[in-house]
Amino acid sequence: MQELQLMHTIWMATYLLIELDEEIAGMKKAETEALVAADIIKKTLGQKIYDAKKGCVREITRRDIVILMRSTRINASVFAQILENENIPVYVDDSDGYFDTIEISLVEDMLSLIDNSRQDIPLIGVLHSPVFGFTIDELADIRLECKDVPYYEAFRNYVCCGRRSWRRRSANSKSDRKFR
Repeated sequence: MQELQLMHTIWMATYLLIELDEEIAGMKKAETEALVAADIIKKTLGQKIYDAKKGCVREITRRDIVILMRSTRINASVFAQILENENIPVYVDDSDGYFDTIEISLVEDMLSLIDNSRQDIPLIGVLHSPVFGFTIDELADIRLECKDVPYYEAFRNYVCCGRRSWRRRSANSKSDRKFR
């Protein structure tokens, strides 16, 4: 029994060390990237650029530079520390709100549909978006006409069989005007 506990303890310690090594390797990669970014920033500051808004040539300042990251959870603090050590002022906006915008959600839904067009939720999201402009009532009418099939099939039926033949569809519907 003690041998089993010892083996389990050794296995857990090995697992934690491997996991820790991967995290440290990731942090070292982020540190290297931050050092490279700091070097590029230092070399870029003071160079001349044409400012279209002002209509003149001017020097690049710190306000002109931004570093965009896919994930700020770990890397942002590493970048901030390195940049501050290199005497580069840093502001980190680590709010995740960027990906919560309607436009990003729409693009994600469209990409989901490209991958698999039979997904009901992304399909309804795209149809209800400003791109297609279907109202909630129109989307509900499509569902009510074909209750026993997935929404994708109901929408295909709606498109293929003609929208004017539908009982609840009004002649002045937004989507009718778009697809004529």
